Amino acid sequence: MKRQITQFLLLLILIGSNFTVSAQQAASEGSMITVPVFGGDELTLQKFLTDQLKDKNIGNVTGKSTVFRMRLMVSKTNEIKNLKVLDSLPNSSQNKNINDAIIRSNIYWKSGFLKTTAIDMNIILTIKFQSGSNIISAASFDVERDNLLANNFYNEGAALAQNSKFEEALKYLNEAVLIMPGDIDALYNRGICHLKTNNIPAACSDWKKVAQMGSEDANSFILKYCTEGMKN
Repeated sequence: MKRQITQFLLLLILIGSNFTVSAQQAASEGSMITVPVFGGDELTLQKFLTDQLKDKNIGNVTGKSTVFRMRLMVSKTNEIKNLKVLDSLPNSSQNKNINDAIIRSNIYWKSGFLKTTAIDMNIILTIKFQSGSNIISAASFDVERDNLLANNFYNEGAALAQNSKFEEALKYLNEAVLIMPGDIDALYNRGICHLKTNNIPAACSDWKKVAQMGSEDANSFILKYCTEGMKN
């Protein structure tokens, strides 16, 4: 998908299109992503896990680690997938009971969104226990800023660029590059968006990074728009 969009934007430049985007046309995205949601009303993740574990022989959590952490994906179809334990408790039976409880939580998750589109999103779930007890003191999760999230930002930015919404596209491509600074496609296409919004220095900076990474995709633009050519 990335390569197809790159080729589309290359064609857009070569045919000499002269699109402009006003401030009024650039949508205000507010918060670009909406994080996944667990439960609702009074059902919180901490309450759910506490209820799930209260009848299990989990025992008191002892030892130097009282934190259980897991990475999982909340899919755009409201399922949890790709569960992977990152930090476990000292007792294997405790870990199994927690893992099983998280699997049973599947029906209570709702996907995150990029703008108004549901997307797959990885999260890091953290469960903290009171030392010397089986009481959960906190249960929370955070969105992981990883390749999956970067690709979602990239795809949205590229789609906006295809529709000549270059200023808005920059917001999403900026996020993609922030997460994945070595993403050649994101840098290349962000450079084109900078060009179309008359920010030639920023465009040249992105294209030169692309060239430094060993790609020849941006060479023609560097020679045409960047007065220092390939020297830097």
